[in-house]
Amino acid sequence: MAKKEQPAKKDKLTDSEKKKLKQQNKAKANPKKSQEKQEKNQGRRDKREAAEKSEKDFLDERKAMQEKEKAEQEKRKKKEADVRLEAKKKKEAKPEPVKLTEENETDSESS
Repeated sequence: MAKKEQPAKKDKLTDSEKKKLKQQNKAKANPKKSQEKQEKNQGRRDKREAAEKSEKDFLDERKAMQEKEKAEQEKRKKKEADVRLEAKKKKEAKPEPVKLTEENETDSESS
């Protein structure tokens, strides 16, 4: 007696493939409910996208504000350093000797 050849094994479906088949079968059985569910899910996706966009915009705006504040702070520091440098230069600068002239002598005598 010849052995019966067994038919080739059917590839097993993954869990996700099983879930998709089940959803398709449900959609065929009750298209109205399926449509409502798709619309509800799309609404959720839209809300999620809007929330992500607003959060991204907020973070971008916050980052721009921080960069602006940092630039202003650097300007202030530079200006303060320049003022300190000027003051130091004035302090270190030796006053020029005053040459006595006749006008200066009369002013000092009258005081």
